[in-house]
Amino acid sequence: GDVYKRQIVEFLQISNTHRKAKHSFVIVTNKINVDQTPDEIVVVPTMQEAYDVIEMEDIERDLGF
Repeated sequence: GDVYKRQIVEFLQISNTHRKAKHSFVIVTNKINVDQTPDEIVVVPTMQEAYDVIEMEDIERDLGF
């Protein structure tokens, strides 16, 4: 619960840095409730979902979003 939540928040700065540089940053874990994580951090339960998110973000960047 709270321990995982604190750990995720520690990733927030790294995530923001990556996103400003137009890079994807995705955390893969099934140990936390995604509803408890900040919206700025992408958390998915499986590697396949991580790949899907990165692929979508690549497409969005190519389209200029």
